[in-house]
Amino acid sequence: MKKIWAGAGVAAILSLIIIVGIVFVVKYWPPSESAEQRTRVSDELVASSRAFMDDDGWLLNPEQITAGAQVTTVSRIDTALLFANLLGERTREVFTDQTIENLQTSFNEIELPISVRLNAAAALVLAGENPSQAQRDLARQAMNEYGSKVTLDTLPDYLNDASAATIIEPGISLAKLISFDPGSNPVDQKIAASALVDVHLFANQEEVSGMFPRLQAEMLTWIRGKAKSVDQFMYAAAALPNSSVVQLTQDDLKSISREKDSWKKCPGYPGFVLVSKTQDLGCSLNMTVIAQKAV
Repeated sequence: MKKIWAGAGVAAILSLIIIVGIVFVVKYWPPSESAEQRTRVSDELVASSRAFMDDDGWLLNPEQITAGAQVTTVSRIDTALLFANLLGERTREVFTDQTIENLQTSFNEIELPISVRLNAAAALVLAGENPSQAQRDLARQAMNEYGSKVTLDTLPDYLNDASAATIIEPGISLAKLISFDPGSNPVDQKIAASALVDVHLFANQEEVSGMFPRLQAEMLTWIRGKAKSVDQFMYAAAALPNSSVVQLTQDDLKSISREKDSWKKCPGYPGFVLVSKTQDLGCSLNMTVIAQKAV
């Protein structure tokens, strides 16, 4: 994965958000957060999301539109799940009957990778559909392939599959994360930050909350004005509330709230995050999802 964490040019930032977003952002909120999430999903966000619905029942990812990226079955499914993550219990207000049919058809296409079919099933569940036995079985199959432990090498795929699997089967067995040092490697930092954002996806959740202490300390500086990009700030804002190493102050929380609001001003699409305030990079579905997870 050839990406950079900050200080990138336009093309690199777009690549980072589109590709890394698909791997790391396709997640869900735990059931205990559903009521809180419902209060976060505004009418304007629902209306803005509807504007990305295509005539064929698939939602369009604004980053892909801006970048002119090729739209594939896989990207359509990933985009549908991102919107479902964003909208939560209001997903069905945006998904059409054709969207549901598209996702059901995709799940039944056995030639698609397991992770892609899992994402289709997870989007259906978030849209209010009851998971089928076949979907539950696939979720268990996917998780069993990871065994009891996850390392850095398998962590990106695990985050994707565990996110989808726990939507389909909330009580499914999870793996433990083996600690690693992300150092100053931007890709490893992104992976570590993603693990902190979704600590609930690990059997050793409390231990994960204390991992990567140097990165956590650095992320605190990002919240306090030293972030070099919107994704640095949003990932820190979503990850640090789960930390057992860093404690956010009331001033930090107020700063996060103000900064989030300042980014969620995409022209024509209220509630969506801008990729850049100074460059015409368009709206970011991926960063809007992360912002929704931030405190």
